[in-house]
Amino acid sequence: MFVNASRSNKCKLDLENLIPAPKKAKPSPIGGPLAAPLTASPFLHLATGKECVVTQASREHKDNTDPRFALRYGGLIDDNVRETAPPVSASKHQNTAKVTRGTPTVKKEPRDKYTHADLPEKTLKRWKEFFIPAWRDFAGTTKNPWNTSDLSLVGDMQEIWNIVFDDSPQTIDSEGPIYALATQHWYKWQGKIAHTVHAAVSKYFLEFSDSQDDRAMEAAFLLGTNLPFTWKDCSSDNPNEYSGIFRSPFIIAGLSAHLKMTSGLCAKLQVDTYPQGVLVIAIVSAKRSINYWNTGSSTLGVDPTKKHKDKFSESNWGAETAAYIPSVANLTDHKWSNIIGEAQDLTSTKAKTHLLPVAGLASDSGVDARGSIFEFDTDSE
Repeated sequence: MFVNASRSNKCKLDLENLIPAPKKAKPSPIGGPLAAPLTASPFLHLATGKECVVTQASREHKDNTDPRFALRYGGLIDDNVRETAPPVSASKHQNTAKVTRGTPTVKKEPRDKYTHADLPEKTLKRWKEFFIPAWRDFAGTTKNPWNTSDLSLVGDMQEIWNIVFDDSPQTIDSEGPIYALATQHWYKWQGKIAHTVHAAVSKYFLEFSDSQDDRAMEAAFLLGTNLPFTWKDCSSDNPNEYSGIFRSPFIIAGLSAHLKMTSGLCAKLQVDTYPQGVLVIAIVSAKRSINYWNTGSSTLGVDPTKKHKDKFSESNWGAETAAYIPSVANLTDHKWSNIIGEAQDLTSTKAKTHLLPVAGLASDSGVDARGSIFEFDTDSE
């Protein structure tokens, strides 16, 4: 129940039909038919119950002490909420170039478009069934999920590739098709979360009231000083009594979409840490969508002259995302358990049973409400 006692309409939001059911995958064993059975380690495929074989060493947990996993800024994303991303381009069709590090150079020559046809031969099936879900799983754990331009991501991508395609070794090049296409899927992942959240927000407002004025007032309330849209229960007139931090139905819908996009991963392809990146994307997606209802009717996509402003991109929402990162970092294990549990209940997906605590608590600036959202743990939760 997502309610406020001072408002007469108490709208129960049912999101089960808002998120498309995952396609039933028919995965082939990781490693393919040529994988060496003597070195393979079996793991149960969580979605199908079938055994999948991984021949590489287990992915190591990336904790907050690893400099590659420090807070990343500066990525440029210009993708909207539709499930299509802009064409990916590069100047070379090359899979085995040496991994490049440092600041990428801007190439001025004409570029060719990369497609799935540019992937190594006979890799597309496992690319879709294992590599991309694992890449999304990793993306969801990054503290700043907007930055895809950090070339240290090449190493993370390489690690996933080595596990999924142990029989098709490739050295990933930051200018090549593997990196470019995987980055495009990162954009799509963000867009799908934003799309799902917007559907949840729109459903809420349409069920809240037939009055456009009432819906406009509700949008103003949800985006108020104490950020009611981030709480599961904002029924009290005293904001200090709000409960269910980051468990509003809008935010849970976003996490649920992520779980469906990453369900069925073998243990060796999972990153065992909290999905901070997913949560912050869901939060800003919710705020963005409620903003579109501030007149009582959704204005998303109505004005073609605002097409660029409508895009769910770092240029439009990067600063807002950064403002919520301290609050997400403050979440306790207990809060994370509640948040993830509700998302799992919504998707009926029991993903990731081994989660590691977030190291430390971010300090409260005492200035920005977005960075200081906090709730004490209680036995009643």
